[in-house]
Parts: sequence; structure tokens; C-alpha cells
Amino acid sequence: MRSHSFLNLKLSCLVSRLLDIGARYTKFGFIGEFSPRCIIPTEIYCTRTEKIRKIFDYENDQDLYALLVASYTNCISGTCL
Repeated sequence: MRSHSFLNLKLSCLVSRLLDIGARYTKFGFIGEFSPRCIIPTEIYCTRTEKIRKIFDYENDQDLYALLVASYTNCISGTCL
């Protein structure tokens, strides 16, 4: 019986996130919730170019990765939560 309650506790600690990157807006939330936690424009301030860039206007795979990481970091760091 004890192992069963431990399994329930361990499963309840797992949280799945949902990141929906749209052409205009990015939505972030948790699986099972009724609505997104935040909805932000799909753009990010690029420190390299010092301009606001749309995530889909990337130059190569590394540039896309950097834009996605910056966007996700802003979302989970409290900017929109």
C-alpha cells in the first residue's frame, strides 16, 4: 500500500508544459488547464541585431534555436506568467 501512495505522489509531481508557437502569437501553459497561462507576440528582442525579430524570420538553424530559447526563457522567467 505504501508503494502505491508513493507512486501517486511521484506521478502528481510530473508537469507537462505546452508551447504553441503561432505566426502572430505564442501561447504557453500546462497540459490539462483550461486556457494558456500567457499569450505573447511571436517576436523577441534580438541582442545581436538590437532589433525586435519575429521568430519565424530566422537565418539558419542556430539562429532559430537562439530565438526559441530566448522566447521560452522570457516566458518562464515571469515575463508573462
